[in-house]
Amino acid sequence: MIYDSLEKRIRAEALILKAQQQLKLAALDFGMRFAPSLRQRIETLIRQLQASLIEGDEIHIQQYSADLQFELNELDQQVRQQNPPNF
Repeated sequence: MIYDSLEKRIRAEALILKAQQQLKLAALDFGMRFAPSLRQRIETLIRQLQASLIEGDEIHIQQYSADLQFELNELDQQVRQQNPPNF
């Protein structure tokens, strides 16, 4: 039980770092105006997930982690549309 809780927390913290990095890279590549509503949703989820980690709220840690991963997948898709692969 403790191991599962610790593992979820570690994954959530890693996801926060990944999200922050992806937002930073998107801003560097495309500017701060790239996908503003998506950026705002991701930033909100980061804050909510951080608060849940501080509070030890495992239910919300799991929910916000899943929501954040979904939004990061959406960001990745939008970045790929801006930079199609060169074949």
